[in-house]
Parts: sequence; C-alpha cells; structure tokens
Amino acid sequence: MIRAVLSDMDGVLCDSERAYMRQTIAIMRQLGYHGPDSALHAVIGTSMQETYRIMTGLLMGAVSEEQLRQTADAYYLAHPVNYRAIRFPGVKEAFEALHHSGIRLACCSSSPKASVERALGEMEIRDLFDQVISAEDVAHQKPDPETYLKAAEALGMKPEECAVYEDSPAGIEAGKRAGMLVIARRETGFRIDQSQADELAEDAWKMVEIVRRED
Repeated sequence: MIRAVLSDMDGVLCDSERAYMRQTIAIMRQLGYHGPDSALHAVIGTSMQETYRIMTGLLMGAVSEEQLRQTADAYYLAHPVNYRAIRFPGVKEAFEALHHSGIRLACCSSSPKASVERALGEMEIRDLFDQVISAEDVAHQKPDPETYLKAAEALGMKPEECAVYEDSPAGIEAGKRAGMLVIARRETGFRIDQSQADELAEDAWKMVEIVRRED
C-alpha cells in the first residue's frame, strides 16, 4: 500500500530541466565551449557539484571550476528562472488531491535548499509537502538512495510504502535502490534512459492514478 509520494522537483514538477539547459548552454558558450549541446545533457538530474565537474571537463581545463562557478552565479542572478511560469499543467491540482486524500508528500531534490524552497513557493505548492530534502541534507547524492531513504524516515514510512516520482536516470536508480516503487514522468526531449522505472506517467495525474491503483 502506498502511503507517501517522494517527488523530485526539476523536470517533474516543472519544466526546469529545459530552462536550466538553456542557461547551461549560454554559460558554456560564454566561456568558449564549441562542442555539441547534447554533451551537456549529462548534467540532467545531477547535483550542482557534479554539474560543475562535468562542465569543467567539457571545457578541457581552459577554465577553473571556481571561474565557472563565478560566471554561472552571475548569469543565474541576471537571468532568474520563473518557476510559476514553467510549472507543469495539473501539478498543483494533482498534488493537492494526494495531500487531501492523506498521502504524505516529500520533495526530494539535488538542488540547494534555498533554490528548492524558492521554486516550490513560486509554484504555490510548498505547503503541500510535509518534508523537503535537498542537497544539504544528505552526504551522498542520487543515484545513491540516501535522499529517498532519508525522506521516508522523516515521514515515518517504510520504503515499501513509498512511491518515487522521478525523471532522470540517477533519480530513478536512487528510488529503485531505496526499495520503492518508481514512477517516471515520461521525458522524450533529452532522450534520457527511463527504462529502469517501474511505471511511466505522461503527467502528474497519471502518477496519481498509479499511486491510487497501488492502494
């Protein structure tokens, strides 16, 4: 019986992966990167630390990680993401339905805590989540299962009582390794591998349908 839904944020609650990718490409071009955009898809679903490691590697040592961080911070400050505008249709209503039916909710993201809190607030869904687990709350990022196991513990749930709502291969693997049902929001734009998920959902309402079916 599913009693909790542990949801990733980026690419699941909002179309932020595409927004972040546009930012990433712009930053890399600014720093002299001339490779294919597709090589940058490797950062999807990773922590900021891993994202910067990948980006620095693609720059072939021409820019230090500290220089990259400074450039990225300045770009993000000048071009903030409007999370309200990119919230996926039906997300607020679907999670409200889960909340009102007694399903416990946690947002589990590899992004910094401040970013997650701001995004959930802008999307007008922060109050629906009982717990928020971010990069600062764990020692090991996805695909390690720590994020999801910590969320389950915080909610007082057993792993088998939890469903994970994800999109990235790292997040899907984390949910599987945590021993939870993994529902992936279908993603075709970046052609990422979602084959390890237990279920695929076209949107949040389909995820809700799957969760209710498991009751």
